[in-house]
Amino acid sequence: MSLQVSGARYLSMFPLLHKAVSSPLFSHERGKNLLDGGAPFYTVYQCKDGQWMSVGCLEPQFFQCFLSLFQKEVQDNSGTKEGSWKPTAGCQTDRALWPDLRRYLEDGFKAYGREHWEKVFHGLSR
Repeated sequence: MSLQVSGARYLSMFPLLHKAVSSPLFSHERGKNLLDGGAPFYTVYQCKDGQWMSVGCLEPQFFQCFLSLFQKEVQDNSGTKEGSWKPTAGCQTDRALWPDLRRYLEDGFKAYGREHWEKVFHGLSR
């Protein structure tokens, strides 16, 4: 039992420890950091059906794969305007582009229900 409590205590202290040692993981205010929902590639999004999809692709190769599958799905969506901003793999490390990336992903996830997105990311769609 004490191992469970000890482990849970460690997990809950992780952000505080990184903040205390000025880690780049938690150097910004709450909600603007890499692992606290601030990064648009490590958070949750609401789908068209009101259900939620979790995105957690920290590594560049996973982000690139995610983005490729995601863009393939949303390019057919009539809500996507010609000439509108489209993310590239490089936007993952550019914090100035995070608000644009977040809007892009929010709009895209709202185009379809969660079941559709599950199939996309399990390789079962089209």
